Amino acid sequence: MLDFSVTSASTGPWARIDGRTGIMVINGNDGEKTFLDLKGKVLSLDILNSTSGWLFIGPSGADWQPVEGAWGNPPTGDHRQGVSVKMYSAKDFGDAPIRTGRGNSRAWNSWIAEVKNRALKDGPLPTDKWVTLRVDAVTPVKLGQGSSIDFAFTLAPRDKWASPEGSAAPVAKPKAKAAEPIGEISEF
Repeated sequence: MLDFSVTSASTGPWARIDGRTGIMVINGNDGEKTFLDLKGKVLSLDILNSTSGWLFIGPSGADWQPVEGAWGNPPTGDHRQGVSVKMYSAKDFGDAPIRTGRGNSRAWNSWIAEVKNRALKDGPLPTDKWVTLRVDAVTPVKLGQGSSIDFAFTLAPRDKWASPEGSAAPVAKPKAKAAEPIGEISEF
């Protein structure tokens, strides 16, 4: 089972990843959807406050049921185990730099779990910063009779992680120090 906090979060503007192509879809104020290739993009994820739950995405929209306590049974046979996380990108998310990402695909669940596991290697997650990363590659993989994707990413150093100014306020952009080069990651 995924191991994320079970506190609930509001949705607002959203971003979703197609688990077969790795393309991110974001909504606009006018109802239009924008498609975003994640390769090379820098994102910040509020991993500390991510939530586990049951997600069903159908023709009429998404139904998210956060897990309260033990997992138990899904609300319906169509609901799948998923994760909800707030994401930030001032450059690529248009008019809403903070968006809620929810997914229940193998690609999404694996990616978010890997971000969390790698971020925790250096100790507990800070309460005032969001994990910042650059997506290096989105690779299609064969999975049984279907397909999925794997994400290769580079975590920014902790001192470069984004700092939210409040749960609904825009997040301050990480600032790079010219005196401290960190390889090929110029965005951090």
